[in-house]
Amino acid sequence: MDLELLLEANLSPKKSALVVVDVQKGWFQDGTTEDLIAGGAIASGPWLSNLANAVRAFDEANLPIVFVKTVFRNDLADCYFSPQWPGGREGLQRLAEGTDGASVPDELGAISRNAFEVIKKGHSAFQFTHLDRLLRALDVETCVIAGNLPSSMEETVRQGAALGYENILVLDASYSSLPVHESRASYTVRSRAFLLSSNDVLTWLTDGTEERDEDPGTATRGCILVVDIQNEFLHPEGSQYKYTDDERQEILGNTQRLLDGARRMKVPVVYVQSQRGADRFIDTASAKMSLRLRADAYRTEGSWGAEIVDDIRPVEGDYIVSKRGHGAFGTTHLDRMLRNLGVNTIVVAGGSVVGCVADSTREAVGLGYRVILAADATYPPARREAGFAALSNRLEIVSAEEALSALQAEERVTRTT
Repeated sequence: MDLELLLEANLSPKKSALVVVDVQKGWFQDGTTEDLIAGGAIASGPWLSNLANAVRAFDEANLPIVFVKTVFRNDLADCYFSPQWPGGREGLQRLAEGTDGASVPDELGAISRNAFEVIKKGHSAFQFTHLDRLLRALDVETCVIAGNLPSSMEETVRQGAALGYENILVLDASYSSLPVHESRASYTVRSRAFLLSSNDVLTWLTDGTEERDEDPGTATRGCILVVDIQNEFLHPEGSQYKYTDDERQEILGNTQRLLDGARRMKVPVVYVQSQRGADRFIDTASAKMSLRLRADAYRTEGSWGAEIVDDIRPVEGDYIVSKRGHGAFGTTHLDRMLRNLGVNTIVVAGGSVVGCVADSTREAVGLGYRVILAADATYPPARREAGFAALSNRLEIVSAEEALSALQAEERVTRTT
């Protein structure tokens, strides 16, 4: 077991959540096991009582508990399990919405009345669910995962690691159809999770909480996000350039003001650069946009038009993220990078206020970021009024100077947990 490694990692139990995956009556009670889990009966052992002890400990410590349940329509039209899943689909009707099989065991439900519930339709607890958004809102950094070892936990651990969570897999608080599943986990996900017993988790939870009674909370940190300020849009020779000299100077001058302020404060500066593939097959823009611009060469990867304008070019230490479609987050690694940097407030400049900036800011709000739009550092000026009206109930819209003041106020401020 990895208790010693976990203690060396110095992870705070106060920033953990117990994530219970597929612990429902329909998976392992009333003779349904052979239908739902390949290999026959559940391996013997006190896994359910171990899990109950963990649930009780998290409940008493006032730490989040999340039950992730697999629940389908009666006709299984919303079942996203792999066609190769060996349990077959007929038995999955025992997990249908409204049935007793879809509920958690009574003994666990009685302990954790305040637990959160997430419904999944596929194998992973994260894919196509709001689990990540929930954990972020709860300021969780470490997922303590127990439940269905052979069917869902490996995907959950792998996707959780990709999202930036530390994972603890509680082997003796999880069930499986064959003992081999536990030994398999010891090498298939060892690089993604700490493998612990339930007693180890309780030791970590108790000792770690006592040691960190003065935990300072989460530091808030901002960044500047510059979206699509590229030659094709804002250079006088660009094919999409349509501004007066005064308008161009306003946009670039205020953007530079944001960049200078961020660099003085030593907060991250991130450029989002829109680029298209030479053959267009790797692009993720809308179908209408792709059809309309299919023959155009502008913004092709490596071209002059795709380059960031010289007026505000990146400097050493800045970050550049390439996108193939509209939003800065949807098909890029931007969210994970900002998590790594500890960013939770984003000041946005660039364009278009009804196009890529609108997509990017909406995505950021959905992911849980505080978003501040520097109004006088956006383009096109002629569409600001319409764009701002559409975004006004999603984010803060201020001047570049006010955005810098907000960024400075955010920096090094902490919020208590």
